[in-house]
Amino acid sequence: ENMFIRARHPERLRVAVVDQRDLETDPSCVFPRVPCIRDPHQTLCKYSDQIELYDMDRQFAIGPVFARHIAYRYYRGEYYAMQMDAQTTFVQDWDADIINQHESTGNEMAVLSHTPQDVIGSIDPLLGRALQTKRTIMCETHYLAENYLENDAWNLKDDVSSERGPILQPFWSAAFSFGRGILLSMFHTINT
Repeated sequence: ENMFIRARHPERLRVAVVDQRDLETDPSCVFPRVPCIRDPHQTLCKYSDQIELYDMDRQFAIGPVFARHIAYRYYRGEYYAMQMDAQTTFVQDWDADIINQHESTGNEMAVLSHTPQDVIGSIDPLLGRALQTKRTIMCETHYLAENYLENDAWNLKDDVSSERGPILQPFWSAAFSFGRGILLSMFHTINT
């Protein structure tokens, strides 16, 4: 919900959710707690026409890569596209900020990618503003025992100003990425 609440332009957002859950017992993440007929001002009611849902029974779920593939199928030519993990928390005016960051790269095909760190104590709960400005970079990748790839993130020194714009990194993180929407159709073509 805070994706819409904290966006400067929530009317511009279009969201595709692949909800991998037990369809019999787990509640859906896109239905409001109170029916919209009783409280139409809830975030999930106000923006319901901007949210696409694919309910996947968890017995058929084969992991996040397949879920992302399904989510990419909802791409309809939007200028920008973003992929993130479900637990992502947004700061105030995040949508305008990330577009500014993307434009500051000077590269239309740049992909902003990041492995978000712990948000506890990082965002002002009332104003939605970032309380920390530390920057991390993905600098090493290794396999875990379960054959999963893991990116290690390292905090940069305090003297690295965020006003310089995004920092080039050698790795892409599936936890969060943002770029031109056309890249989704290119990835889909490559991976099909």
